[in-house]
Amino acid sequence: LAYVIYTSGSTGQPKGVMVEHRTLENLVHWHAEAFDLHAGSHTASVAGCGFDAMAWEVWPALCIGATVHLPPSTIGNEHLDELLAWWRAQPLQVSFLPTPVAEYAFSRELGHPTLRTLLIGGDKLRQFPRDQTFDVINNYGPTEATVVATSGRIEPGRVLHIGRPIANARIYLLDRQQQPVPTGVQGELYVGGAGVARGYLNRPQLTAAQFLDDPFSDEPHARMYRTGDLARWLDDGNIEYLGRNDDQVKLRGVRIELGEIETALSAHDAIRECVVLVRDGRLVAWFTDIEQVEIGDLHRHLQARLPDTLVPAAYVRLDSLPLTAHGKLDRKALPEPDQDAWLSREYEAPQGPVEIALAQIWADVLNIEQIGRHDNFFELGGHSLLAVSLIERMRQAGLNADVRVLFNQPSLAALARALGSGREIAVPANLIAADCTHITPDMLTLTSLDQASIDRIVATVPGGAANVQDIYPLAPLQEGILYHHLSAEQGDPYLLQSRLAFDSLERLQTFAEHLQQVIARHDILRTSVVWEGLPSPQQVVWREAQMVVQPVSLGAQDGEILEQLHARFDARHFRLDLNQAPLIRMVYA
Repeated sequence: LAYVIYTSGSTGQPKGVMVEHRTLENLVHWHAEAFDLHAGSHTASVAGCGFDAMAWEVWPALCIGATVHLPPSTIGNEHLDELLAWWRAQPLQVSFLPTPVAEYAFSRELGHPTLRTLLIGGDKLRQFPRDQTFDVINNYGPTEATVVATSGRIEPGRVLHIGRPIANARIYLLDRQQQPVPTGVQGELYVGGAGVARGYLNRPQLTAAQFLDDPFSDEPHARMYRTGDLARWLDDGNIEYLGRNDDQVKLRGVRIELGEIETALSAHDAIRECVVLVRDGRLVAWFTDIEQVEIGDLHRHLQARLPDTLVPAAYVRLDSLPLTAHGKLDRKALPEPDQDAWLSREYEAPQGPVEIALAQIWADVLNIEQIGRHDNFFELGGHSLLAVSLIERMRQAGLNADVRVLFNQPSLAALARALGSGREIAVPANLIAADCTHITPDMLTLTSLDQASIDRIVATVPGGAANVQDIYPLAPLQEGILYHHLSAEQGDPYLLQSRLAFDSLERLQTFAEHLQQVIARHDILRTSVVWEGLPSPQQVVWREAQMVVQPVSLGAQDGEILEQLHARFDARHFRLDLNQAPLIRMVYA
């Protein structure tokens, strides 16, 4: 064992990674040969003792007889200008800078008089606008792969890749079944070869979960490390880093690639650096600018390049992005959006009691202090789920409106004018009585169907007409979902899967019983969809809909049980019967 270094613990309890002499030796030899480090060379160490890059900065230099320059103890990565001023004054040939620090230097056109090769890494490179007087080598590697696993020279105007595997390292990009993906296709990145660490100190279960047998290696007892990072092979053999698995977030049911938004925002001429995250169910962008830019310009820039679901609701201007002591982007230190960050129109105070009451409700729902009469609910970060909350709050205040009114009149003043103007939609009463045993066309107040169509629908419901609460057409969004369901050759693009763990069968059954109570309470959860033999698709609300709870027999010898369950019911090949409510199934092993 050479050393134990603890990761940041951003996903939970910090983990001590055990790095062995042989893996460190591989790093030293590769580094010295790849970057012509020799006795008499000058390099620097700015990473800090808690950052695994320090082993990369120090050990190759000490082993080869090079000189290592250390910054004064009073200068840390949080003092970027002082750190870079010191760094530029040293007679360096090869040196490392954390990626955010390097980006800061690039954006301010800070060169180096003697540097031949700049090594960067530790975070995703977001921009590289112009050539430097030295080669810039982008490096990637988790602590568990002994600092560096891939390395490659980058050029302006080209894909900002992370290079190729270093000497004696192997990189696999695998799908969910841990099979290699083709060139250009996203996969999870696994690292094999000489750099794989021993494992986690005193964490045997976590070690077994992350350090796996390497099925692609001919060497006995070879292992590979599962990074949780996403990447794809480029045609030239380099690898493009796409982000973390957890950077793929779902916002209101839509899968969001935060990196895609950051790339589009970085393309604006005035943007120096940016990062996008989801805060309180809304997309927020933080940025530093090269020149003063209005957030309205940024919003329009993104609207022209991205779907509405990918356009942030707030834009927070910063002097610089916050960094950790190791020079990595500190996402937890990004400030909450203030009043100036939201895309509000020129302020004009609400007028009259209705506008004033609405403005207070909007402020509470959107968590924004000041609402003007010309502000747009959706431009301020509102969305369909918040719209439902808003309408409910309005009803409690005696302001009755339908969600559709809000979508058609999204500004405060327009919505106030629409209230009470007769634009609300009156929903007729349900005429299907609880003891009904035969449904006829005159009982359906929301759809027009002949008796034959009604009989076809009733025949799909267990218990027949006595178990039918209501029948009505699909909403436009539901029609789109049904279209994609029918056009998919296999699986279902709208099938969602959640994975849960219970410490006993009794608790699992208790959870299932409570979920069944929720289904019994909400009509939409007892709804099926019928379309075959009908003039148009219809949704059918059942009075009682029993959720299927299905045990599955699986063997531990075939791998992790949860992964086996996920693979068997993967939405890419599994689908539910939409004719049968509820559209929920619970399977367990």
